[in-house]
Amino acid sequence: MNVCLKVIYTIVFVLVLLPGQSFCAGKQEILQLALNRVNAAVRAGKSPVVIFDLDDTLFKVANRTREILLSYGREKAEDSYGFLMRIEALPISSMQYSLTDNLTLIGVTDPADVEAINAYWGDRFFTSNWLIHDGLIPGAVDYVNRMAAVGAKIAYLTGRDVGRMEAGTIARLKSDGFPLDSDQYRTFLKPNWETEDVIYKEDALRQIREMGQIVACFDNEPRNTNLFKEKLPGALIVVVGDVHSPKSGRRLPGVLKVSDLIME
Repeated sequence: MNVCLKVIYTIVFVLVLLPGQSFCAGKQEILQLALNRVNAAVRAGKSPVVIFDLDDTLFKVANRTREILLSYGREKAEDSYGFLMRIEALPISSMQYSLTDNLTLIGVTDPADVEAINAYWGDRFFTSNWLIHDGLIPGAVDYVNRMAAVGAKIAYLTGRDVGRMEAGTIARLKSDGFPLDSDQYRTFLKPNWETEDVIYKEDALRQIREMGQIVACFDNEPRNTNLFKEKLPGALIVVVGDVHSPKSGRRLPGVLKVSDLIME
């Protein structure tokens, strides 16, 4: 056995045979390992399923928030020019998960102003019309298509809800080139917006299991990936990026992490 094969088998042993252990692995190894899981399942005659969250896993929602704030500045802000200039000067990469934190970054701290902007943002952020402004997580479209090309069924499992966001979600997935035009690729959105995301996702796993064997899950929220780790002990569980709720907690040992979905 040559040195390269020994290295590969060592990585597979650490990442696959000891899934409950803590270890370090590079992004490329993790992304390739998930593809390998799909290939292995196909060779074994199974139907592999890979779960992808949407917001801040495949799509970058800071862009949506930025556009809503720009709209507020044009329509509502007393100092419209100054507000717009501060938003324009705030890099997308510096934007935080919390809207209030983003407002603090541009100097908006008056409680009345924060409340008014939160209300304006809330009326728009969770709607189909504003999804056109979302950015893409680097590598997302290519990586999901790679998964589909090697035989994975794709489950888009999101905390978005059917009533307000389904139409826009499907439109964006199709327009950006994500695989969707087949019963091999399904979207899972909350029937009711009031349902907590983690509760809905746990319930949705029952339906997703009917698609086949879940071999990998990608989500930006540690709370969700921890749920998957507990409920799907044989699957590869991966946190994407650093944008998540501060209430989400820390990822469990054995949950891996990548910064984006770019494969070299």
